[in-house]
Amino acid sequence: MLKLISFYKFVKIKNPVDNKFLFKKFLIDNKLKGSIIFSLEGINGSISGKQSSIDLLINYLKEKFLFKEFDTINQCEVDFIPFKRAKIKIKNEVVPLNELFNDDKYKFQNRVEPEDWNKLILSNDVTVVDVRKSFESEIGTFEKAIN
Repeated sequence: MLKLISFYKFVKIKNPVDNKFLFKKFLIDNKLKGSIIFSLEGINGSISGKQSSIDLLINYLKEKFLFKEFDTINQCEVDFIPFKRAKIKIKNEVVPLNELFNDDKYKFQNRVEPEDWNKLILSNDVTVVDVRKSFESEIGTFEKAIN
């Protein structure tokens, strides 16, 4: 059975460059294809291959970077491996948000104080869209929110 998995993990990586060749070899040795991005702030990847090889990769990532929890819910079965090769990239950010968060026009445009939040979301002219993953919103959600 072939799988496709997408994942990210914010975890401190002291020297991402040291991992480039180590993980490229791991992917090739285990017949996995796709890409993994390493940065000082963590890991982001989309990988495809046999389920057993993906399980090995997940365990290897956990062991190498000493974390227990890892979001692996974004998996699906595929009929073929959609990637041509294994790629490891070193980038400044795991999830590229820097431009958005550093742009002054987005800073506190519509700031809501914590004590005003519940009143705001219960207003008739406000629609709350909960964009979290389904397993997160199953734990709890906002009243009248669209999931």
